[in-house]
Amino acid sequence: FPYTTLFRSSHRAVLEAHENFHDFEMQRSRSDGSLMWVSISGAPIFDSQGVFAGYRGTGREISARKQAEADIERLAFFDVLTGLPNRRLLIDRLNQAIASSARRGSFGALLFIDLDNFKMLNDTLGHQMGDALLKQVAQRLGECVRAIDTVARLGGDEFVVMLEELSETQALAAAQAELVGKKILTALNQYFELDGQQHHSSPSIGVTLFYDHQQTVDELLQRADLAMYQAKAAGRNTLRFFDPVMQAAASQRAALEADIRLGLDRNEFMLHYQPVVDENSRMTGVEALLRWHDSILGDVSPARSIPVAEATGLILPLSDWVLETACTQIAAWTAMGTPVHVAVNISAQQFGQRNLAAKVLAALERTGAQARWLGIEITESVA
Repeated sequence: FPYTTLFRSSHRAVLEAHENFHDFEMQRSRSDGSLMWVSISGAPIFDSQGVFAGYRGTGREISARKQAEADIERLAFFDVLTGLPNRRLLIDRLNQAIASSARRGSFGALLFIDLDNFKMLNDTLGHQMGDALLKQVAQRLGECVRAIDTVARLGGDEFVVMLEELSETQALAAAQAELVGKKILTALNQYFELDGQQHHSSPSIGVTLFYDHQQTVDELLQRADLAMYQAKAAGRNTLRFFDPVMQAAASQRAALEADIRLGLDRNEFMLHYQPVVDENSRMTGVEALLRWHDSILGDVSPARSIPVAEATGLILPLSDWVLETACTQIAAWTAMGTPVHVAVNISAQQFGQRNLAAKVLAALERTGAQARWLGIEITESVA
């Protein structure tokens, strides 16, 4: 048979050397014109004079196996819902793009895209409608980029667009990335058709450029993520570029978060009780104020620590500690015959917990404090 055209070029050297071959895989056409995968093995045939006369071989269809392999690869590297590359494949392509950037001397860009208020859609219309929206978002993102670019879904409502082969100058590359970002903003602000009804959604987009091997893959994703949060802080439905000042602020917040955790473990927090007086300057009670003296940082202002605690969820264990400590103090003053009304502030996150009332009752029961001497104050953040 015409083996030089039947087999791939990578196999021809073996055949032309008249050697045995095993499991050469190729696609062949069935009688109905459909394609199938086959695996062929063969041994050379020589006549009585030792002249090569051809091959004798066997073949078997492996279409099912090839399909299974394709399914496994799709599950490993592609998002099941949207069919887009997943985080694993994105990281692999990003590593290749960084290396390509070094060879070409050109910039690339990462756009981190998060849908605004997506959780509200899921909660009100159901996950089925949320999935339908994500599929349409994936399609529109694909229409906003070139064939060489990558659109990936990280999970939930988070998408990443990787742009390759941008300009060799940073300013022009930034302009090119911004142009794509604005194109995405326009595309995703168009109404989505969900179960016969129009639904509006908008994205917040963070952008960072990459060049050569100046940052690792994790650093680039973190930068784009930080820029996206800046877009949300700016009012959402907008685009922001990564700023090194932003990175420094984020690093400081991360360090402070670690210090707060240690402070809780080391019992470095305390309550100060500020008198509350009426119009006649008579004390009507006290307000419990959280204070923190760190072993290294010294006295840390609540204006610094509380926003970080709220952003990281540490406000919940802190609030539980404040409630327990205040109730303990109420019980102690009552036992001394000088009961004092103590007001405790409640954070927005604590107020949103379904078990808040149960927590207050449990703290009163554990400490022996009387409920009449405890006040719960709603902070401005709750409003």
